[in-house]
Amino acid sequence: MLYGTPIRLPGEFLSPLSSTIDPATFVGKRRETMQELLPLTPRQQAHRALFVSKDLSTCSHVFLRSDTIKKGLQSPYEGPFQVLSRSEKVLKLLILNRQSVVNIDRLKPIYISKEEENTPSTTEKVPKESSQEYATATPAWIISPTKITRSGQHVHFNRRYLG
Repeated sequence: MLYGTPIRLPGEFLSPLSSTIDPATFVGKRRETMQELLPLTPRQQAHRALFVSKDLSTCSHVFLRSDTIKKGLQSPYEGPFQVLSRSEKVLKLLILNRQSVVNIDRLKPIYISKEEENTPSTTEKVPKESSQEYATATPAWIISPTKITRSGQHVHFNRRYLG
């Protein structure tokens, strides 16, 4: 346009213009090509086989996998939970003093050594103190009065850390 010559397209640089193409032949060839194309068959969904331990049929306690999002270094399993009854695909567990039915895909058996089965647990040996017993056993001079911060907030310190 600047020098009075027509604009050239990039394809015109490489090959000269061909002779006129018959539109009927062009359309006919395109129809034949499109009819030869076959639709793609849909891809089969891959079914992952989950590993299920054979020991789930005999174990007395299990771990339960929690499928929630976890923070770093947080265990994916909760438990141990006692097994109350079994069927082919589900187990009935005692979770927080309630019976819950859970699919076996989310469970992992717990293996207990024979030595641990014979010895009583440490929680049975040591009686737990209730907070009332601890409060009566703590002398009055250990319990500090309520502190007030500069912003006016009342602060109560835990008795356990004062002595």
